Amino acid sequence: MKKLLLALVIAMTVASTGHASLAAKHWPASDKAKQFVKDTIVIGMLASPYGTGWSKNEQLLTYFKEARDAGITGHEMTLPAASMNWDALMQQHHAYRAAMA
Repeated sequence: MKKLLLALVIAMTVASTGHASLAAKHWPASDKAKQFVKDTIVIGMLASPYGTGWSKNEQLLTYFKEARDAGITGHEMTLPAASMNWDALMQQHHAYRAAMA
């Protein structure tokens, strides 16, 4: 029974991460909330490496544009996953630089 439960939890976790999209990460804000964000230094966080959270340059640029339009004044970004090596970090860095060019 424990093995079945563990397998179900793992399957649900894997299935839920495979359907991430920009729409799932976007929440509309009230005018009062937008003004609060504009009056405050707000840092957004993007923890989705290239290929996981975005696979086209336009997706990353759209995310940043929508965040800026909502009043986000800066971003923190995780480039590679924790299990990646130096080569993977450099690939992520080049993908990000290409998108921002």
